[in-house]
Amino acid sequence: MGLIVIKVIMAIVIMVPVISGLVNIDMALAEKARINHPIKEIIIGGGGHDVGVFGHKKERGSDLNIEVRLLPIEWNIWRYIYSPTPHIGMHINTKGNTNQVFFGGNWFFDLGKNLFVGGSLGFAVHDGELDTDIRGRKDLGMQILFRESLEFGFRFQKKYAVSIMLDHISNASIDDQNEGLDTFGVRYGVSF
Repeated sequence: MGLIVIKVIMAIVIMVPVISGLVNIDMALAEKARINHPIKEIIIGGGGHDVGVFGHKKERGSDLNIEVRLLPIEWNIWRYIYSPTPHIGMHINTKGNTNQVFFGGNWFFDLGKNLFVGGSLGFAVHDGELDTDIRGRKDLGMQILFRESLEFGFRFQKKYAVSIMLDHISNASIDDQNEGLDTFGVRYGVSF
């Protein structure tokens, strides 16, 4: 019995520093990961669906919006296009009309201490109609569309932002059916 107790005590004496060292390494990695995560900003908002800025209004409802912006990519070629902020997001329609998932790059410019303007280029994948006779639905022509957006906003406390955003999706007349869809909304962002 005494030999077993001695072995357990020796195992504890040897293992405590090893486990402690591993925990410290894990905590250091966790802290580094928390500091170096790829998310730059999370934006939520809502607004008008198919507002008809660049075409006629057909679909109804409002859109809920969420977008995640990532840190700029550290590639040399990325700098040649002025290091856009990659993003992915979605518009969810409240009336069962066209929803979309979008992705691309954002460019932002400061207009003073707290004001900013931005724009994006990218693509959207949607669940809307491609060619339809359904009243109140858009003929979007293709499942994957080009997407552009403009945004104007105000930052406060260096971490938060309120903005208005207009975006447009269409196939740029690659397909005969190209009614396009515009979304306008108010959004709230939190930077990390």
